[in-house]
Amino acid sequence: MSMRPSPLLDVGRRCQVDGCDIVLLEERRRNYEVRTCSKHQREEAVLFDGVSSRFCQQCVKFHNVEAFDGKKRSCRERLTRHNEQYAIATDRPRPSHYLSVRRLPADSRTSSS
Repeated sequence: MSMRPSPLLDVGRRCQVDGCDIVLLEERRRNYEVRTCSKHQREEAVLFDGVSSRFCQQCVKFHNVEAFDGKKRSCRERLTRHNEQYAIATDRPRPSHYLSVRRLPADSRTSSS
């Protein structure tokens, strides 16, 4: 007797985009975890819960298409947060081993020997 999952249990293993019947067990593990097939993760716009949406690679969920700039795959909110974190990271003082750059004597930089 073979153990087959009930069709009722299989609902969470299909792509969650409206009208998509792709079984995610045959897709990559990440697609299975986010419940979206690879095709719909790359689309510019899909119908998700009746709303035109796009998959955000950073948030790992669907947002309204208006939350994105152009064809970008990360929503504006997440990109703003990422840029703020990057700005904070670059403003931090560098460890002392970054500051100890070996400098040549001034006369050796200007001589043309």
